[in-house]
Amino acid sequence: MQFTFELSAPVIIMLCTAALCVAFITLYYCPRVARIGRRNRADNLRASGLKVEYGEPLPEVSVVVYAQDQAEQLSRLLPQLLEQDYPSPFEVIVVNEGQSEATEEAVAPLVCRYRNLYLTYTPDGARNLSRKKLALTLGIKAARYPVVAIVDADTSVNSARWLRIIGSHFLNPACEVVIGGTKWDAADDDMRGHGRRAFGAVSDMAIYLSAAIGGRPYRASGHNLAYRKNLFFENKGFSRSLNLRYGDDDVFVSEITRGYNTEVELASDAVNTMHCLNPARAYKEIKLRRMFTGRFISKRTRRMMGGVSSAMFWLWLASSVAAVAMGLPNLLPAAAVLLLGVGLWVPVVLSWRGAMGVLSTRRLTYSIPWHVMARPLWTGYYSICSRRNRTRNYTWG
Repeated sequence: MQFTFELSAPVIIMLCTAALCVAFITLYYCPRVARIGRRNRADNLRASGLKVEYGEPLPEVSVVVYAQDQAEQLSRLLPQLLEQDYPSPFEVIVVNEGQSEATEEAVAPLVCRYRNLYLTYTPDGARNLSRKKLALTLGIKAARYPVVAIVDADTSVNSARWLRIIGSHFLNPACEVVIGGTKWDAADDDMRGHGRRAFGAVSDMAIYLSAAIGGRPYRASGHNLAYRKNLFFENKGFSRSLNLRYGDDDVFVSEITRGYNTEVELASDAVNTMHCLNPARAYKEIKLRRMFTGRFISKRTRRMMGGVSSAMFWLWLASSVAAVAMGLPNLLPAAAVLLLGVGLWVPVVLSWRGAMGVLSTRRLTYSIPWHVMARPLWTGYYSICSRRNRTRNYTWG
């Protein structure tokens, strides 16, 4: 074994290829992931200033809660919503899919206590349509106020200032949509693959949130989304995707959002938490649903952050291994590869750790490189599964 600067042309080519991959990842990929942490800090600073009363009142808001026989979750969520520190009038409309008696029993005591809480339901006989889209449409039509905030029943609103922070964006007449952050609740997920699910959920959210921060919104979460009521009707609701069971938080969002009319809110007090009774099953269902509806929305950002960036990681690995193997017994290529590896993974780990802190209850550090490399393999697996079950994603399936 020896060190020498006399390198063969193939070794130089492999080292240059690895260096180009590192440059792309650190200059393009990492800054976009790091947007989540930076935006969180900026929004926290902005939110702290909301303690000062505005000269004009905040807009009146209707909060629409979609519930699918989730009495226990509603018992936790509704007090969090009804006790919001909001200086303007607001109402909470629970749309019960079907006529679940358990849901009615959970809401009834609160209706007597809070005059701004209302309960409605979707008819049991509705067929050949998306039940959730029907529920949201009924809730939005019932809304009395000009701004509508959407929250699913399996959500925790972590702060009494959530509505104040979200609603303050609509003081700007140009703002028509607010995409709020949603935290993946990994605290109770102790099943096999919990780290993969936590990273997978955060990476999916980070990609669409980063795109929205960069002026290319295309997706949101049904656990934390707000828009002007008139925008819903001007778009004719979900009419363009009535044949799809899903799409209320991505196909519809891609139709109504533009870079100039959309704000992203990632202040810690405005990030809600999504709870899953069975995290493994819920993650798979969400992933398959997103894989299917993704074909109806813009693919540009997802290809760059997903396909192209993943290819760069694997190309870096292949070229690094090849450079070391072809350079032996010279140790200089190995030393160069080690330096490039440090230059690659330090910013990757730091940027993802920041995003995990904002969007997950579980932080990962040492396992992040493994999850980053394995992500395209799991994406391919879910893509195959999604294609095998295409008909279940249509209302006529």
